[in-house]
Parts: sequence; C-alpha cells; structure tokens
Amino acid sequence: MAKKKDGSGSNLGLIITLVFFVLSTVILGVTTYMGFSAIDEEKKTTAKLQAEKTVADNDAKWNRYQARYLRSVIGEPSAGVDAAEVAREKQQFDAGSLAYANNQKDKDDFAKLTTEMNARFPWDANKGTAPTQTIKQVLTRKDQQIEAEKARAKKAEDNANREKREREEAQAEADKTIAAQKVAMEQLKAKAVEDRKVDLASLDTQRESLKKDNEQYQAVRDKYDTAEKLRTKYEIQVKLLSSQLAEAKRGLRTASEERDAKEQLLSKAMEGWASRATRSRRR
Repeated sequence: MAKKKDGSGSNLGLIITLVFFVLSTVILGVTTYMGFSAIDEEKKTTAKLQAEKTVADNDAKWNRYQARYLRSVIGEPSAGVDAAEVAREKQQFDAGSLAYANNQKDKDDFAKLTTEMNARFPWDANKGTAPTQTIKQVLTRKDQQIEAEKARAKKAEDNANREKREREEAQAEADKTIAAQKVAMEQLKAKAVEDRKVDLASLDTQRESLKKDNEQYQAVRDKYDTAEKLRTKYEIQVKLLSSQLAEAKRGLRTASEERDAKEQLLSKAMEGWASRATRSRRR
C-alpha cells in the first residue's frame, strides 16, 4: 500500500509539470505571434506613411514648380532661387521627364496653360533662364501706350479747344464787324433818305421859284444835278457796304464749314482712340 501511494504522488508531479509546460508553450506561441503581427502592422504603417510622405513631397515640389514658373512668366522670379534651376525644371517638364509631375491630377491642365503662355510669352528653357518677354513687361508697354494715347488725345483736345476759341473769337469779331457795318449802312440809308427829302424839298421850292422866276432856272438845275450826284454817291456807298456784308457772310460760312470739318476729324480721332483703348483693355 505504501508503494502505491508513492507512485501516485510521482504521477501527479509529472502531470503538473506537463500542464505547466503546455501552458508555457501556448503562451509563448501566442505572445510570439502577437509580436510578429505587431511588427508586420508597424511595417505596413511605416510603408503607408512613407508613401504618403512621398506623395506630399511630390505635391509640394509640383506646387513649388508651378509657382516658380508662373512668377518667372509674370516677371517677378522667386527670391533666392537659382533661375537656372527653374529653367531645368521647365525643360524636364516640357520633355515629360519631371518625375514629381507625372502623377499630378492637374498636370495636363498646367501643360495646356504652359502652351498658351509660351504662345504669348515665349520661353525656350534650352536657351534661356527666363521668357523673352514677361507679363510685367507687356503690361508696362501697354501702360506706356495708354499714357501716350492719353497724351495724344489731350493734345488733340487742347488743339480742338484752341481752334474752337479762335473760331469763336473770329465769329465774334465778324459779328461785331457785321453789326457795325449794318449800323453804318442804316445810318447812310437814313442820311440818304433825309438828304433826299431835303433835296426834294429844296427842289420843290426851286421849282416853285422857277415858276415865279425863269431866270433862276439854271441855278435850280445846278442844285438838282448836285443833289442827284450826291444821291448816286450814297447809292454807290450802299452797294459797297452791301458787297462787304455779302463777303463777310461768305467768310463766316467758310469759317463755319472749316469748323465742321475739323470737328468731324476730331470726332473720328476720338473714336479711333476709343477703339484702340478698347482693344488694348480686351487684350
């Protein structure tokens, strides 16, 4: 009986040892699996972060290239950036070998924009580090052209105003001369009428006297002839003044026609300037 009891105790110890061994093995296997799984997950996370960093770096480089290119075309290159580096990047982009541009969603749109910009602002990156002309230069020339057009328009306006003042002064002087001639003519007419009345009255008196005294006929005849000569003189003066008045009217009409012609030329010049300014703004 004592031996049986000792054998039972030995088996129990073996069983306990086996149980601990199995549990240790299972725990070790589980922990080892979990450790390798964590390492794989960390590698995947690291690879994902690296890929995202590569995409972000490429996006940053792509945006930086677009900004550098556009600033160069504008005429305000980025400070502290080597122009030759920007030219190399453009050369690679034009050749389709700019690595960080390949997967960009707006690559084709920017390529189209580059083509349009090169048409107006040529830039051969193989030959130069900047466009042959920039937007800033074009705008500067446009501003200079606009200022020149403004100066020409101002000069034309000043000339037109000066000519208008001269025409107005000439018109005023002509009106003054015509008015004075009219007054003089009216005075001459009135004097001629009055003189004629006086002469006729004198003639009537002389005729009455002639009836009374035939001896005074010749004297009366002489006075009558003198009166007729005076009347003829006044009529000549009136015709002369009428001719001068007609000449003044013709001069006034000629001046008016010249004024209308110059106003038409000015109007055409202003329309041409407005058309050119409009085309300049549309550009």
